[in-house]
Amino acid sequence: MKKPILPFLIFVLFGLSSFAQYQSPYTGVVDPKEIALPKVYLSVGSGLQYKYGILGLGFGYRVAPTAIVEFNTGLGLYGSKVGLTGIFKSGYKNGWCPSIGFSKANGFQELILDVEVSYNDKDYDVNTSINLDPLLTINAGLQRQFVTKRGNRFTIDLGYAIGLNKQIITFNEKSVLIEGKYIAIENVDFSSNQKSFFQTIGPSGLTLGLSYNFGFFGL
Repeated sequence: MKKPILPFLIFVLFGLSSFAQYQSPYTGVVDPKEIALPKVYLSVGSGLQYKYGILGLGFGYRVAPTAIVEFNTGLGLYGSKVGLTGIFKSGYKNGWCPSIGFSKANGFQELILDVEVSYNDKDYDVNTSINLDPLLTINAGLQRQFVTKRGNRFTIDLGYAIGLNKQIITFNEKSVLIEGKYIAIENVDFSSNQKSFFQTIGPSGLTLGLSYNFGFFGL
């Protein structure tokens, strides 16, 4: 079920961008080509559950006068992340731009961390090695763009990231040390508080972000 997701999303993005090229002859709107909209964007962004993570970069290409397809990468609380985003109604005016995208948060492998575990109905703090498996999300939202005279874009993003697979976190050790004794992993589990913490740092949920997009090569 997971393998067809990315090709399908790419198909949707380019289908929507093709639709975005159509302009009614009765609108009287100035042709965006007349104000030399940038063709390429290099972006830097930061946010919570954001496509760029806590800090990241993007490379955008204007596939139509009002549509941009962007590759994003960055580092978040759930490890490095990469993704693809389509941004629509992104012409030369300030306004709201719908967006939809796909992201993969790579998680961590062999991460040494202090975690809280449950053993014999009691909670204990232990230091151990864990694995956080990758998580996939579809990100939908609205982007408020502010266009400078040079065609650069400053954006505020609001949206929601929908998880596509289950969060899987496992111990990387065969046992953990509890009160001077090594307890086999099959006899312990992450505590309720620890599980809630892992869910909080995961990449799904409400998203909020800021980005600045430097434009190059006018149309």
